[in-house]
Amino acid sequence: MTTKPGIFIVGYPRSGTTLVQQLVSRDNQVCTFPETQFLSIMNPITIKRFFIPKIYLLKKAIVYFNRVTGSKFSLRDFEAPFICKKKYYLKMYFNMLNSLIIKSKYNRWCEKTPRHLHFVKDLLTSNHSVLVICVVRNPVAAINSLYRVTNSHPSEWNGKSHGMSLNKCILRWKADLFKVYSLIDCPRVAFVDYDTLLDYEYETIEYLNVFLDCKMKVSNQDVNLDVIESHELWKKNNERPIFNNPKTYDNHNYIMSRLYKSDLDIYFQLKAIHRKKLGISS
Repeated sequence: MTTKPGIFIVGYPRSGTTLVQQLVSRDNQVCTFPETQFLSIMNPITIKRFFIPKIYLLKKAIVYFNRVTGSKFSLRDFEAPFICKKKYYLKMYFNMLNSLIIKSKYNRWCEKTPRHLHFVKDLLTSNHSVLVICVVRNPVAAINSLYRVTNSHPSEWNGKSHGMSLNKCILRWKADLFKVYSLIDCPRVAFVDYDTLLDYEYETIEYLNVFLDCKMKVSNQDVNLDVIESHELWKKNNERPIFNNPKTYDNHNYIMSRLYKSDLDIYFQLKAIHRKKLGISS
């Protein structure tokens, strides 16, 4: 079977990346699975002051990958002695992903880890055919959702006894927004706005079918729970059709007061790119 380029789905947490992954999985030749977190594990952001040997992180990343994909990789399967340099562990990561479709009914894989947004340029450089979908969502909804989920399920989210503060969620949204914006001129990156997707699901699926060379179906009944792990209770809403009903969000005024006009301009520019691809005026 002829294989097609792999797909990465990235974005701010709680922006709709799981929903987009479920849409892509409607093409029955696409292999999907829960978040591998591979590059997030290899590049932890919470312990910058401490040195952690890359070999330790690599072993941890492989164990996590094996758990969510059902694979049986070990360090002995890969090249040495430079296995812990970025160039080599990226190559190893792609080999692991490609192995999931060898001798199977699938002709491509789709990996979704929101924080891989921070490594998109590395991924595009390491593999010259891979495609990326960046998902964005309006700040009040996305920030409120992340704040609520991390404080409702702190141990499941990050292994801690407390969630993220509202200010930290706001700063994360800003940082991720600028990462997405840095990819605006890349032809192998598509931008999907969550609200636009809900309002124009059929048109968005047709747009992504062309961009990805896929055959996604339009159906509110197809729900792929294989991409959700059992402890990810905050993703329960993906088990049923989602509609874009008007909502009133907590902390609206505070969140808006912490954002600059330039932040909102960038978000609306990214949203406009999605709408333009659908032939919809902003």
